[in-house]
Amino acid sequence: MFYIITHGDTNWIKYFPLILALISALLSGFQTYLNFQKRVEGHRRIGNKYLSVMKKCDRLQGYVADKAITNEGLICEIENVANETFNINIESETYPTNRYDYEQAKKGIENGEEEYTEKELNI
Repeated sequence: MFYIITHGDTNWIKYFPLILALISALLSGFQTYLNFQKRVEGHRRIGNKYLSVMKKCDRLQGYVADKAITNEGLICEIENVANETFNINIESETYPTNRYDYEQAKKGIENGEEEYTEKELNI
């Protein structure tokens, strides 16, 4: 529309909206191609699955401390956790991370986003 309004002009300003539209289309195409939203959702889903396994392990530790589980039951549950972790690891291969992700997570922990004891950090 801006091009039609400035049809009689001979300067470059009438092409400016066309250039902006082209840049916008290219950036939108790159975003679709790189599929950032799917990657974010995948990382979040994998993180939630690991959190679920961690909570299951915490419950198992409680059962052991309370002597509310037999050795056979504990072995069965440990195998279930190992299988679940293995499946999560296979699924997470499609969402690789890099050194920058590690540094961001480390910085978040140091800034108090998460709280861990020294024992937990040295496992």
